[in-house]
Amino acid sequence: EIVQLTFLQSATCATMSLTGVSEILCNLITGHSRDVNYDESPTQILLDIESSKWQECVDRSETHPEEVRTWVYRLDSESKRERLWTALPIHAALLFQSPASVINAFLKSYPEGVRQRDGNDNLPIHIACRHIDPD
Repeated sequence: EIVQLTFLQSATCATMSLTGVSEILCNLITGHSRDVNYDESPTQILLDIESSKWQECVDRSETHPEEVRTWVYRLDSESKRERLWTALPIHAALLFQSPASVINAFLKSYPEGVRQRDGNDNLPIHIACRHIDPD
């Protein structure tokens, strides 16, 4: 069992052919996040961000913290291969100018999110600086 756990901890979920519960367990053990296609299966937390349902975002980050570290991407409609964008919920929340309570909840659920670059190579701080409302 120790050998299997060590293997899981050193493997990346991207190289393992896992689905469903196995993928979630791998993500929890290794600390890796998963990717979902926005057009096929967007996370509820991203839908809440887009709808400015801020309290729902805070609540969801507490009940489903795995969604806070789930990367969401959108593919080019023609090629279906090239990613138009890739982001974590913290990137999206800053883009949509969410209140500080949402950002704080996301940071509590996934502190490493502040060190993650989106598909345009932006850290969350870069997005915050461009989209902050000075008032």
